[in-house]
Amino acid sequence: MKTTTFLLLLASFLTLSVTGQTVSTFSDGSPDDGIDIDSNGNLYVSDIYGGKIFKYTPSGVMSEFASGLNYPNGLAIDSQGRIYSCQIGGTTIQRFLQDGTLDQTFDVGVYPSGIIKAFDNDDMIFTGYYNGSMHRLSITDGTVTTISNASELFGPVGLAYDGNGELYVGNYGSYSDPDAAGNRAIYRVLTDGSLEYVATVGSTGNLGFIAYAQGMLWGTVLHEDKIYRINPNGINDVTLFAGSDRGTDDGDISTATFTAPNGIAFNDTGDVMYISESSGSNNLRVISGISLSIEEFQGNDIKLITPPNQSKIILKAKIRNANNFELTIRQLFGQTVLRETVDATGNGSIVKNISTEAWDNGIYFMTIQAGENITTKRFIVNN
Repeated sequence: MKTTTFLLLLASFLTLSVTGQTVSTFSDGSPDDGIDIDSNGNLYVSDIYGGKIFKYTPSGVMSEFASGLNYPNGLAIDSQGRIYSCQIGGTTIQRFLQDGTLDQTFDVGVYPSGIIKAFDNDDMIFTGYYNGSMHRLSITDGTVTTISNASELFGPVGLAYDGNGELYVGNYGSYSDPDAAGNRAIYRVLTDGSLEYVATVGSTGNLGFIAYAQGMLWGTVLHEDKIYRINPNGINDVTLFAGSDRGTDDGDISTATFTAPNGIAFNDTGDVMYISESSGSNNLRVISGISLSIEEFQGNDIKLITPPNQSKIILKAKIRNANNFELTIRQLFGQTVLRETVDATGNGSIVKNISTEAWDNGIYFMTIQAGENITTKRFIVNN
């Protein structure tokens, strides 16, 4: 089994900067399609042309989870932690146990593309790419029920539920004609199978996958190299979130660039986004510190020190007009390892030693929030 750790690849992360929303890259040449995260914080990503699924632990260790697949596309995980993979090269959805064992193959009769766990139970909702359809797979007996054959469905892939259980679907569109009418459209799926138009995302190319977090839908547009935020309660209320020219620049969200962003997923708190990139780049991108309304710190001194050969980090901060702040530390893929309220002295200063002895080696993000101000730092634990 191939295993990779990113500590050496990401040594440059030891230079820290204060930022609100930060983009990081993992260049292992593997992920390029569907993404999902299990309840333990493990992240799974499809490699559609390599016929594989890769697994990343919360601390960022990557391994080959499954291989020999028939163009694996969308991924979903049920409440028992079993992984479902759409084989768009055929007409099957495969289910794997957490150790990578193939548990069951469901022949669904169409070429499945996107997939998501049903809101009310462990059934799987999936799209039929070539015939423009949506279906429910009963995982107890393998029965497939059609949800929608609406005429608006045109190469559907992306699926997302909002917090109220309303289902949304996005049209990837045509492979051969990326500017065809109907590409990049998102719809709300009504109970009778009809569709209610929400938005068309971007201006050219194909809509990859969609996700829901912080009251918003989010979508990737491959040919534009951009990520968008969509208000599900409006019509064509779409905002560019990240991306400009094609590239792989990391750093602040305002200057970071992307190459064919495709798969998209969030951690359970909605403040870390994961993006897979297609078109040969095959990068996994992580965007941390996502917030819709909180401003980043201005005019404050925040330093994070990682003493060599010591299992600890030292936080030194001076935050103006704040007697305390909320401190949260998460592993690379969103698992929280520390959350507490920190009291400052009268002038807003704090020096705090934090033991990392019990933590796994890997990349972590520290978020500091005082009132309406927030900042995120990233650091490496190498005990």
